[in-house]
Amino acid sequence: MKNFTLLVFLSAFVSIQGISQSAQPNVINSSGGSYANESYSYEWSIGELVLVNEMVEKDGKYILTNGFLQPYSQTGKAITPASFKNHEIRLLQNPVRDVLGVLLTTNERGTLRLKVYDERGYVKYYNAIIVNGDVVTENISMFNCASGNYFLKAEFTSTDQSKKYKEGTFKFIKIH
Repeated sequence: MKNFTLLVFLSAFVSIQGISQSAQPNVINSSGGSYANESYSYEWSIGELVLVNEMVEKDGKYILTNGFLQPYSQTGKAITPASFKNHEIRLLQNPVRDVLGVLLTTNERGTLRLKVYDERGYVKYYNAIIVNGDVVTENISMFNCASGNYFLKAEFTSTDQSKKYKEGTFKFIKIH
């Protein structure tokens, strides 16, 4: 009788545990949204750690991404922003003592956004600069920053009809 009671109790417990979880694609966000136009769609999420990992085959034929938020166009192809071309954007001093110089050379009009991050991911500097299709130099004071590795993220959005978008991340070192 003890074995039968134990067997009934275990089977009831296992059946309750078996239906307690479901395999549905649910994501809990505190905030977020999306935007779509004819050729692109963007999604963003605030309030959770979102990991999106992209793996590209050596010949570039296959791109595999995983994670909750994945950028795709309406045609189903992955969206990758253009990178700055050689010498289109340059760091004038690396390593840096007091002032980091950033030089942008372009013939397009638009907005250049510069952000400096420390190793922990904290934003140490942000500025948006209007570009009129010429050479732009921005001096970023690093005087009050500690020695270490930093990252400059540059994003350029053109104001012409093509709405080109370029981005790049550049590592630099701050020394005393």
